[in-house]
Parts: sequence; structure tokens; C-alpha cells
Amino acid sequence: MAKKRGCFFYVKALIVVVLLIVAGGVCLSGDSEKGMRLLGLAAGGAFLLWLSGSIAAGAKDEKRKFMQCTAEWTGVVVDVKQEEHTSTDDDGDTDRWYTYSPIIQYNVNGYMYQGKANISESKNVFQIGAVYQILVNPANYNEFVVKGTRWTAGASAGYGFLRILFLLLGLGCLAYYFVTLTGASL
Repeated sequence: MAKKRGCFFYVKALIVVVLLIVAGGVCLSGDSEKGMRLLGLAAGGAFLLWLSGSIAAGAKDEKRKFMQCTAEWTGVVVDVKQEEHTSTDDDGDTDRWYTYSPIIQYNVNGYMYQGKANISESKNVFQIGAVYQILVNPANYNEFVVKGTRWTAGASAGYGFLRILFLLLGLGCLAYYFVTLTGASL
């Protein structure tokens, strides 16, 4: 089955192709230093544009998972995964915190499955042996979500904001350097 591509994919691809053609033309015109900078910039801008699409793909995958997990099963907490997070402020001070997510095991048609649940807490409130109602994807028993949780508009908006941010950063960098390196005007 072919992957369906959205309008953003084609716009981003067109921008990168145009920049590569212009950079190649600048190199061939004798100003190879300026052309190589433009090529490097096109690669950096292409990465930021790709990142915007990658973030959108992650959001779509999570939403798809929530939509397709419909078969109700019972799962048992068999472990708790602790994840460490850090952030450093402008003064160089590092904050460290942890989140905890249950590892849930469940039996579907005689086969055991387990995975990290889509819930987490800042304190370990999950007990080994605790029972959760889960929704499993009937087409892929490895995918599940804890019943009662849902894909929220806030999460979707967050992914959308990141996608737009990286898209604008990529386009802004490319436009700025295109103008300064080639001397063109917009």
C-alpha cells in the first residue's frame, strides 16, 4: 500500500529542489564558496522541514493508535519504568526529575503481550499486580491504551505547534540565507 502524502510534503520537497538547483547554479557560475554555503544551508533547512513532517507523523500515529484500540481486555502491571528527565537553565543549573509508567502485561487468545502504558506520573503510584482495563488494537495486539485515557486536543495542538514552528524556522533560515548569499530580493 502506497503511503499517502499531504500537501506540506510536496511544498517542502519543491523548496529543497529549488534551493539545490540555485546552489548548483551558483557553484557553476564560479562562486563555489557561496554555492557550498547555500548547499549546506539547503541541507540544514531540509532537515528542519523534514523534522516538521516527522513530528506531524508522530502525532498522527498516536491519534491512530487511540482510534484503532477498541477491543477491551484486562491487563496487569508487571513492572514500573522509571524515566529520568533533565533540563539546564541559562545559569547552567540542571534540574532532574523522574516520571513513572506502568508496564502492563495482558493475554490475548492465549498469547502474552506486554508494553509500556500510555500513562505516567511524577511519583511512583503504580503497584505491581494492579489490574487495568485496556483497549487493544484488534489488528495488532501489541498496541494498547489504558481505558479511560484519550487523545486530547491539547496533545494534538502541541504537535501542531511544533510542526508549524519547525516549518517556519526551516523556511525562514532558507529565505534569509538565500537572500544574503545570492543577493536576490524578495
